Formats: sequence, structure tokens, C-alpha cells
Amino acid sequence: MKKGMQGLLLVLLLTIIFTGCNSNERSEESISESVKPSEEATTSEDKMLTVFGEIDREELLEKLKSSVIRIEADARDESGAVITLGGSGVIIDITDSYIDIVTASHVVEQTAKPLVYFYGGGIAYGSVLAYGKYSDVAFIRVEVDDASESVMEVIGEAHIADNEAYSALVTGESVYMLGSSARVAEDVVQGTVKEMYVFVALFQNEMLVCCGAVTDGMSGGGTFDAQGNLIGVLVGTNDVDAVSVAITDVLSEYRSISQ
Repeated sequence: MKKGMQGLLLVLLLTIIFTGCNSNERSEESISESVKPSEEATTSEDKMLTVFGEIDREELLEKLKSSVIRIEADARDESGAVITLGGSGVIIDITDSYIDIVTASHVVEQTAKPLVYFYGGGIAYGSVLAYGKYSDVAFIRVEVDDASESVMEVIGEAHIADNEAYSALVTGESVYMLGSSARVAEDVVQGTVKEMYVFVALFQNEMLVCCGAVTDGMSGGGTFDAQGNLIGVLVGTNDVDAVSVAITDVLSEYRSISQ
């Protein structure tokens, strides 16, 4: 767990200033009205080639949303009073026994038993498996026995980008950033890749930075490429750029606790 992060907002306001994104352009779009698939990914007027097959953007977003969850966690404010904080997470593994979720560590740094809200309805308590040693991530496990059959029918695990897919990202490529500031997966922000490996002093790590303004409560949510690959986990913003832990670092942390 990172020291000195208690009491931070779920979406951190970074003190560093990134340049290169046009702040006059709308970074948060109504996906159903504004997001246009890239030409190279378009197979017809309404269909796109994605990791889920040839589908339209509404179908793609439904696939992505099914992997996004909302987290509520008890914490204490500066006076010592108990408060409830909200954040987001992404399902990265589903087995017959458990559902594993990645989130930002500052979302659950004060609780071991967060409450998890699933897309389509359904609530269950999870347990924090581990906090990242080198990244601002944490992993939560929900036992399948604690999730209803209806939940299991609706949710899906994210399609995780491998090293090759992450390395192939280019500046200006479209991304979708999803989170749950108030309701599960209600926040969908369109952005573009800015930097895949930029050192951010606050996190003492190289991070994925995308143009796009995310909001409070989206920390722990997912950054996805235009084909539907999970390429990062949202951890911060300066109201213009969104900062994510790169999926390569997320996987490294996850594998270390899975061994």
C-alpha cells in the first residue's frame, strides 16, 4: 500500500501538467452520438472488427461494460468519522470458484472487505487479495458462491491486451475509459493515446497517459483500446489527461500474487 495516500480523492488531481491535448475539444463524449470507429477498424457503416468479433460500437460498449464494476469501501476522514468512498474496478478473471477484479489501490486502501456492484445488478462483498508492490493497483476476489446466477449470466472478464498489443499502441489512437462514479459503468469517456511510457513522479512509475477528462469515482476503471482490449487501469487525472497503470504492469503484479 502506498504511504501518504490516505484521504486522497478517488481520482487524484495530479500536480504535474501534461501538454499536447487540446483542452478546447470535448474529451468526454456521448458514445452513442459522437464516437466514430477508426477507418482501419471499420468493416461496414455500422460494424467494427474487435476482439469480440465484428460488432457495432453499441455492442462493443456493452461487452466492455459487462467487465466494469463499482466499489464502495468504508474509510475514515481526518476527524476519524467513518465515510463511504466509491470507485471502480475491472473484472480480469472468472473461474468456477471466484471472480478476480483489479482496481486502484487508493480506492480500497482502508478496507479489506469492499462491497462490489456488478453490471446488470447484483451485489457481493469481496476480499482484497493484495496491493501492488510497484503500482497503484489492488486485486479483489469475489467468491462465485456469493454472486447470484443472474450476475454470472451478465458479467464478463475483460479481454486483456498482451505485451505485443500494448507495444503496438500509437499516439492519437482512440481509447474508451469506463468507470462507475455513481452507477455501474455509467461513465464512458472517449480519448486518445498520448504516451505509453511516461514517468509520473506521483506514482514513481512509467504510466499510460491518454487525452480525456475522467471524473471522481472512475479510479480503478478501465482504459480500453478501440478493439476492446484492456490496456490500463485508471488511477489519476489533471482534468485534461487521464493516467493509467499500464496493463503490462497490472499483469506483472497479478501474476506475482497468483504464483
